[in-house]
Amino acid sequence: MRKMMLEQLDASMCGFEVMMRCGYGREDNYSGDVVFAELLNEVEMGSSAGTLRNGKTTPETRASNFKSKAIDKTLLKAKSEEENIFKILLLGGSECGKTTIFKQMRILHLNGFTKEVSISFRSFIHGNTMEALNQLIDACNSFILTHDISVQEDIARFNDFKKKLRDPEEFVIPVTIGRCMDRIWHSSTIQTAYDRRFSYQLPDSAK
Repeated sequence: MRKMMLEQLDASMCGFEVMMRCGYGREDNYSGDVVFAELLNEVEMGSSAGTLRNGKTTPETRASNFKSKAIDKTLLKAKSEEENIFKILLLGGSECGKTTIFKQMRILHLNGFTKEVSISFRSFIHGNTMEALNQLIDACNSFILTHDISVQEDIARFNDFKKKLRDPEEFVIPVTIGRCMDRIWHSSTIQTAYDRRFSYQLPDSAK
């Protein structure tokens, strides 16, 4: 019986190879895995029929065959779904916009962000704002740009606020510090440093 099943499977495999070489089903989007699964199913059905004729089938055999077919069906379905998934690998240096692309894709194709998710980004945005302003201030020092007295006072308040932060990842910029940062941003020295931003590293979202 085993020898007969192997011969039948070999014959089916030969037929499968011929069909694949001839391009059977390519225009109908008929997967080679499906063809093989159907051929294998025919062999199993023939084997089951022979077993039934010989009266040698058992409940355990039927249960095992049913479980095997269910697993094969699940694997074929998973593979078919996997083939419809497009995977993209984004490469690039720091702050080049890799994460931004995914966020834009979500906004364009997945109805954007919920209110709760948007609020969770608030401290991240505030942190980026402070970091960008800090880089601009450091650039002014590198370019030997002298701030006005009022701007120097605002920069001192800004630096003092940064030093007192206990958890930089979980904070919101107070209104008073926000106004202070706005005055620093609009100062002539900071704008000069911003115009020369291509000579040092500064996030594109700084403005």
